[in-house]
Amino acid sequence: MLTWLAAGMALGIAIADGCDAPRWVAGVPAAAGLLLGLWRRSRAPAAVLLSLAIGLHAQAARLAEARAAAAGEPREVVVEGVVARRSAALAPRWIELEAVRGAGGVHRLRVFATRPDELDPWLPGDRLRARLRVAPLRWARNPGDRDPLRRLWRAGLAVGGSLPHPSLAAAHHSTEPRVRTRLHRLRGRVAVSLAAGGDGAGLLRGLALGDAEALAPADREVFHRLGLEHALSVSGLHLTWVAAASYALARLALGRSAALAARWDTRRLALLPATGIALGYAALAGWGVPLRRSLLIVLAAALAVLRGRPQLAGAALGAAALWILAEEPDALFQPGAQLSFAAVAAFVWAARRRDGARARFGAIALRHSATAIVATAPIVAWHGGGVAGIALAANWIALPWLGGAVLPAALLAAIAAALDVPRADVVVRAAGALAAATVTALGTLARELPGLDRSPPPFAWWLAMLAIAGAGLAAQSTAVRVAVAIALAGVLAGAPAASVHPAPPRLVVFDVGQGDAALVQGRRGAVLVDAGPARDDWDAGERRVVPALRALGVERVDLLIATHADLDHRGGLPAVLRALPVTELWLPWGALADPDFARVVATARAAGTAVREAGRGSPRREIGDLRVEPLWPPRAGRGSDNARSLVVRIALPGGHRVLLPGDIDALAEMQLLSLETDPRADVLLLPHHGSRSSSSAAFLAAVAPQLAIASAPCRGRFGMPHPDVRRRLAERAVPLAWTGRDGALRVALRGRLDAIGTGAPVRCP
Repeated sequence: MLTWLAAGMALGIAIADGCDAPRWVAGVPAAAGLLLGLWRRSRAPAAVLLSLAIGLHAQAARLAEARAAAAGEPREVVVEGVVARRSAALAPRWIELEAVRGAGGVHRLRVFATRPDELDPWLPGDRLRARLRVAPLRWARNPGDRDPLRRLWRAGLAVGGSLPHPSLAAAHHSTEPRVRTRLHRLRGRVAVSLAAGGDGAGLLRGLALGDAEALAPADREVFHRLGLEHALSVSGLHLTWVAAASYALARLALGRSAALAARWDTRRLALLPATGIALGYAALAGWGVPLRRSLLIVLAAALAVLRGRPQLAGAALGAAALWILAEEPDALFQPGAQLSFAAVAAFVWAARRRDGARARFGAIALRHSATAIVATAPIVAWHGGGVAGIALAANWIALPWLGGAVLPAALLAAIAAALDVPRADVVVRAAGALAAATVTALGTLARELPGLDRSPPPFAWWLAMLAIAGAGLAAQSTAVRVAVAIALAGVLAGAPAASVHPAPPRLVVFDVGQGDAALVQGRRGAVLVDAGPARDDWDAGERRVVPALRALGVERVDLLIATHADLDHRGGLPAVLRALPVTELWLPWGALADPDFARVVATARAAGTAVREAGRGSPRREIGDLRVEPLWPPRAGRGSDNARSLVVRIALPGGHRVLLPGDIDALAEMQLLSLETDPRADVLLLPHHGSRSSSSAAFLAAVAPQLAIASAPCRGRFGMPHPDVRRRLAERAVPLAWTGRDGALRVALRGRLDAIGTGAPVRCP
């Protein structure tokens, strides 16, 4: 019955989310449930209908509140709220406030850090009073990213804030701190101590504290390539390891006492320390959705042992689902929660079927790995990930090592740091060395393998995967289940990318905020110009450009162009070079001597990419069915990095021409026009994001575009595209498309010129 109630609530949440149903619609199943409840034999379906109504009403109310908050204007207000969550134990990028007052009906908002350590003093449980600049949240919208703004709305987040005046903020720390405040202070202290673990500190923090941000991006990529990314974010798998190991040790220790063994069942006594340690680990690791779900299952399993009823796991899973959905309805849409529940449900199903004779440890590990892959592969494919046969072997070998060696070492180091035992630093360094060696060994293997990322397959292929997975879970044979896991990898590897309209040849200008990233994709070639910004904690190349390229079916970049050294253009280039094969990299004349390009050049050469300088005087290049023509800068020219941007025009024979001018200013525009006899182009990416100092009237007249595109955020601090530029375009009747307003823009390079946005357009000034 618990499972049916959870299913009813999940269905209600899904209906409200998929149909944008108003809250009053929940009255229909609620009334039907109350009427059915009048008959004794219909009370079970009546309860399911009522749970459906509760889920529908809760999700509809949350989305309605978010929609109303998103219609607000940016403003500065004094707010009060309780810190609910932080993005990391140390130097969080954001914190979330709940029970907010003073923000015009907004009850939950996310405050973003503008400087390192700015939000570090405020811990969950603290009451914060601050003057914030608040505005509706805006999120990048790119191919392959399914409405990221809606994900925030589902979590009750529609408004974000920043601290324009840090001195006008104060947190009230209770003289008797709450349990969670004390816990987070402890997590911060342990995180600082684990930094002594050297190169392995990130993995130690990830496993012991659930601090996924601590691991370097390159190390996260290693786990991702091997299909082991789920081992990084602390989940039910880790808690199960800890609980099982604690139970085994406690049972061994208690069994050595003849007096206890004579009077008590030591198996039951061992449950007390095991469940206590599991509870402590869940709290220390951040109390996430998978942990709370698994903790409930562990407690139910303990209760089953105490009562002599081992078949309560299914009911425990249903109870966990009800608990999670009632507390956080958005968990229904989170990939991590979906994967976690699917894997545990598969294990519960498998446990109810007899597997025959007792198997060896290796065979059990192989069966469990195959079961997890089969159960989760359709979900991974739905969200645009990948599985491969190598993932089966990696899980079979690496998971026991991580669970049996690295996780205990991380927990020992964390406990030593928390208790401040003598020579705790020695324990931390030893654990760090073990973690670093593990990452190095996995990295060596990952470099020899292709990445597992895939764009989501067409729906028909996904249904085929679902049917194959169902057949695999129904099979009792381990060999059959392993074969099905490998077959799923083959299906996903052979599945074509879901089509994105319009088909190539096309131009795609990605939504990367304040920056540039544009793809010109022919039928036989792909040219990427810039890759957006990057900073220490965020990389548009990794988070925005690479996933979008894969969603567009780009498996190789034939030419990568860096227009100039500004970070909002070159920042994401290393991520692209690491993630995809790149044949050639072009830099503007003189860039090889520029230290700002050193990291880009080093990454390119390490990946085997040819690096060349280019500009005016360079020969035109034919790349598949695309013709790339460098127009600027001259080899001996002078000026700022912006003025010396590498300007290229890319044409499709018999199709449209696209001009990509980087950040050149009006003076460089005039100099280019004095040298170029025919600067015309059908599509113009506005120079310098639509800055007032670029896109002069003479330049627009000479280029004569039929479509102009601005790559700039909505309500950005630089106010681009500038109203003067928009006026100049309007005077020439040139339509303007804008990534900040319309999302990533797709333009067919044959036929009618139309800019197709991604996601719902937002209102910009």
